[in-house]
Amino acid sequence: MSRYGMTIPFAGVSLSEHREWFRELVDLGYTDVWSAESDGADGFTPLALASAWAPELRLGVAIIPVYTRGPARPAADRCRTGSRRRRRRAAHRCRR
Repeated sequence: MSRYGMTIPFAGVSLSEHREWFRELVDLGYTDVWSAESDGADGFTPLALASAWAPELRLGVAIIPVYTRGPARPAADRCRTGSRRRRRRAAHRCRR
């Protein structure tokens, strides 16, 4: 099976409008979405939205500079992303 990916977020499209775009990607046969941080845009928020709005898409992270965050931020981001099973386990750990 071939896999096709797209880089997110989409330029010129607000994050609130990404829901329809994610569904369109799935309908067109895309299997993966990748996000990165550049020009001040957060790399994790688009992935968190994709996981909620199009759970069949596989998520990937390209470049996220860790040195720009304190230790709590990567831990919080980890709680927001990942597979459903991992999110459930992570949510349990994050509520402590």
